Amino acid sequence: MDPDFGVKDMTQSSVIIRAENDGFTITGFYPISVKTSRDEVIVRRVPKKRDSEHSEIEYTLEINGWRPSGIPSSSSSNDSNSSGGFRGSMECIVFIHGFNCPSKFAMETLGQFLALGDFPSYIKPFVFSPPGANSLWYFGAKEQASSEQAINDFRIFLQDLRDAGFCAVHILSHSMGGMLTLQYAKVFDEIFEIASSQRSENEESYFRSKTLMKLSTVTLLNPDTPLNQFIRQDYAILNRYCDHITIYSNARDFALKIGEILGREEMLGRQTRDMYYNGRLMNVDLIDTTQLDVNINKVRHNFFNLNRLLVDDLWDIIVIRRRARERRSRLNRKVRGVGLEGIVYTFLVAPSYVVN
Repeated sequence: MDPDFGVKDMTQSSVIIRAENDGFTITGFYPISVKTSRDEVIVRRVPKKRDSEHSEIEYTLEINGWRPSGIPSSSSSNDSNSSGGFRGSMECIVFIHGFNCPSKFAMETLGQFLALGDFPSYIKPFVFSPPGANSLWYFGAKEQASSEQAINDFRIFLQDLRDAGFCAVHILSHSMGGMLTLQYAKVFDEIFEIASSQRSENEESYFRSKTLMKLSTVTLLNPDTPLNQFIRQDYAILNRYCDHITIYSNARDFALKIGEILGREEMLGRQTRDMYYNGRLMNVDLIDTTQLDVNINKVRHNFFNLNRLLVDDLWDIIVIRRRARERRSRLNRKVRGVGLEGIVYTFLVAPSYVVN
C-alpha cells in the first residue's frame, strides 16, 4: 500500500524548468516513465475542473509525459518501485540538528523554517535526531552521535525512505549535525546515486537499472566540524554523491569560536575564504553570513529558521536547486583577484549600523 501524505490539490499555474546534465528538471513534476524525453518539454494551459457551472474558469498547467509531484501513476498502486510510478514524485528534507537540541525543539525549528518559507507540500520534512544530541556533555554527545550504531541507524533510516518511495533527498544540517552528516556519508553507497559529474560512461547505464535515491542538495549551516578534515577527507566523499553542496558560515559565530579554542583547530562554520581540493576550487557554494543582523542573537550560531533572507535563499536551493551564482538578486560573489572569481558569496545587505 502506498503512503498517504495528504497532498490534495496538485495543480500548478507556474513551473520552473532547468537544464541539467541529465536533461530538463521541472519543479513540482516528475517524468511518467524512463522513456519521457528530457530534452524537450511541451507545456499546455488547460482549464481546471469547476466546482459548479457558475464558478469562474481557472487554468492550470499540463506537461506532456510529466505528472505533478505527489500524484502516483496508476501502475504504482501495485509496485511503488516501478519506474515512473510513485517513486519518481517523492522528495524530502532530512534535518540533522546539533548539540543540546531535544527532538521536540528540532521539529519546532524545522516547522518554523518550512512555514516561514512556505515550502511546497510535495517536499516532506523529516528530522533525524542523533542519539545523545540533547545531552549537556558535548564531547560525550559527539562520540555517541557518531558511533557505529548511530551511523547504522541513519543507514536504516535512509533505506526506509527509499522503500517508502522517495526518490530525492535534501539534507539540511546545523552545527554538530554538519559533522554528523559528513560522518554518515560512509553509508551513502548503494543508497544514493553517484553525482552525474562524477560518473563514468559505464556507470550511467548501471545507475539507470538500480533503485537508488538522488542526493539533490546538502546544506551545512554553521557546521561544527574541523576545517582541515573537511578539506582533506570529507569533501571528496560528499561531492561523490552530491553536485550541490552549500555551506553557510559566520566569522563571528561565538559558539564555534569556543569550539576552536577547546579543540585547537579551525572550524568549517567560521571559514569565509575560498577552499581548494587538489589545487582546484571546491565545487561548493560558501555563503558568508557575517554581515547579517536581523533576527540574530549575540551568539550568531542558530538563526536559519528566522532570518528572512536566509530562509528565502534556502528555498531557492531546495525547491528550485539554484546554485549561488544564479541567485544574483540576493548574493554577491567575493572577488579573489583581478578577473578571478571564487566560491565565497555574501548577502547584498547593509549592516544594521549603516543608517541615513
